[in-house]
Amino acid sequence: MRARVPVLLLFLLALASSVLAADTHPFNVNDMWSMKRISDPQVSPDGKWVLFTLRVTDFEANKGRTDLWVIGADGKNMRQLTMDPGSDTNGRWSPDGSI
Repeated sequence: MRARVPVLLLFLLALASSVLAADTHPFNVNDMWSMKRISDPQVSPDGKWVLFTLRVTDFEANKGRTDLWVIGADGKNMRQLTMDPGSDTNGRWSPDGSI
């Protein structure tokens, strides 16, 4: 159950940001592709952080791009860890809690 709380927080953050920025037009496929997508959440060994992959669509390059992010289990202190022009996925914690 403890691991589900941060995942739920991440989902709610993503949902809230898309709702706040929403236009008044009907939802369409372009809206779907514009949404950021969170996947592969990994809770740190001490339970204080969640490492996850965030996918965004680069419309100019016509491809998706993924980077690794981390956020506190309390939903605070979110920061991007990678900014490679390629895609970074499957981040994992080491047993001592470092990334």
